[in-house]
Amino acid sequence: MYWRVRTQKTLERLEREARRMLQLEADLSHFAEQYYAHVGAYAERLATLESMLVVQESPEVTPRTMHEVQHQREMVHARQSELKTRYRSLAKEIHPDRAMAVNGTGTHAAHMQSLNEAYAQGDLSAMLRLEAEMLLARDLNGGESLEVQLREIERAADTYAAGYRQLLNSPLNELMLRQLSAQLAGWNWVDAVVQRVQRAIEQSERALVAANIAAIGDWRISAQAA
Repeated sequence: MYWRVRTQKTLERLEREARRMLQLEADLSHFAEQYYAHVGAYAERLATLESMLVVQESPEVTPRTMHEVQHQREMVHARQSELKTRYRSLAKEIHPDRAMAVNGTGTHAAHMQSLNEAYAQGDLSAMLRLEAEMLLARDLNGGESLEVQLREIERAADTYAAGYRQLLNSPLNELMLRQLSAQLAGWNWVDAVVQRVQRAIEQSERALVAANIAAIGDWRISAQAA
């Protein structure tokens, strides 16, 4: 009884922590995609100009911020790849003949049905729980082997919990919260960022022109003095 209760709680925590982190990660990826679509081109132009001038960077479009935005956009494809890889691995472990597993009865069929449902819904957290269930099913009666496996799953849950906290405290999440807060107030924060960056681009372009004119003037003075 003890081992079954502990196993159930461990599996529930793994799925809960994974789902929480993966949901926030998906939300941030969606925001990053929208943010880059609106701000990306302007940020690249401003970065080019700022590399030619000694000016203060806008915090919303610093190279570090835009790098994080780009990284978060790429996480969507990384998670999709992970989902496919885990699906193929688990399906092979359940039964090499997937059709037999789906159409049959018993544990293999139930696992295959759960796996197919998780894959169809893109539910990586449910797939992680199924993988853990399959790992633990061999030693449900307890013992040292089950204890080791439970601790391994608990460490995985800890990793997802830490990942959630890291995302929660990330600069990108701060930007997303600003956008959500602005939406509740009835305005679009990303549009405001675009306008600020556009003004910064105009100012930098004027400053660059002035710097070039000054450089030409200095060159002429030097040439005449020579």
